Amino acid sequence: MSRTLAIGDIHGCLRSLEEMEGYVGFTPEDQIILLGDYVDKGLNTCGVIDWLIDRSETLSPIMLLGNHEIMMLAAQQSYGSLQTWKNCGGDTTLMSYSAELEEATIDAIPDRHWAFLKTALLPSYETSTHLFVHACVLPHLPLEEQPDDVLYWQPFDEWFVPHHSGKQLICGHKSQKSGLPFVRPGGICIDTWAHGEGWLTCLDVNTGTYWQTNERRERRKDTVDISN
Repeated sequence: MSRTLAIGDIHGCLRSLEEMEGYVGFTPEDQIILLGDYVDKGLNTCGVIDWLIDRSETLSPIMLLGNHEIMMLAAQQSYGSLQTWKNCGGDTTLMSYSAELEEATIDAIPDRHWAFLKTALLPSYETSTHLFVHACVLPHLPLEEQPDDVLYWQPFDEWFVPHHSGKQLICGHKSQKSGLPFVRPGGICIDTWAHGEGWLTCLDVNTGTYWQTNERRERRKDTVDISN
């Protein structure tokens, strides 16, 4: 039976991602939607991007663009943007491209990784029942008209207003220091602070079952109420 699985912000946490793959048992029949922010902060952005490229061929996931990918791409354009990115976790990303565990230059990032970031990531994804974005949406606009500052940067919080379509929003971006999905009427945030002391979350959006893993390769599983 196919599942619709959403995965929250990975932030360079390859061990958590690999553990999640084994725990959930991803198959080509699953529709997998990754919500962006694959890079920065965690220790192995290079490995995460390799994993995403490889699984693009075997699992055909939907992969969304996050604000950290936007900053990483901008870092190619100017020194100021490079410094901004490094101050937001890009320094750790550069370390993952160095065999000496020290900060590499941006030139160490291979062309296939830049090509992936530039061409493989979508701004949003919509099904008959759900909206998938990195950060948030405005309630009155269709998904294709959402402004970038909302899609990629606006936190999902207690003031969230459900979308006019009646579809449930699934998003990341706003780290939940509790380590638990944050549920509001009309939406769920599954950024559960994988790069910090929290967990990486994978949510079955049709059943509410969610799986969590962390960099210590610990596992746990629970259910969230999706009826709101």
